[in-house]
Amino acid sequence: MNPYPSDPYWMVALKALLVVVGLLTAFAFMTLIERRLLARFQVRLGPNRVGPLGLFQPIADAIKSIFKEDLVVERADKVIFVLAPLIGVVFA
Repeated sequence: MNPYPSDPYWMVALKALLVVVGLLTAFAFMTLIERRLLARFQVRLGPNRVGPLGLFQPIADAIKSIFKEDLVVERADKVIFVLAPLIGVVFA
């Protein structure tokens, strides 16, 4: 009897996908909760413009991020300009 049973690769990929989607969803709604708390601390309206009680705000933020234009300085080397933040995070 194998103490470490192995799942098929598609099952492992499905589980990993579910974890990633779950974490991204949780982070999106934690951001919504943070915005609402900060609005309450500052005695102002929170994010309530998108959907009922602002529940669609994380989806609107995701769509905005997806379609956001990437800016590159005109005289910069594009590859280095794009990869520099990634290299900094990897080696930090």
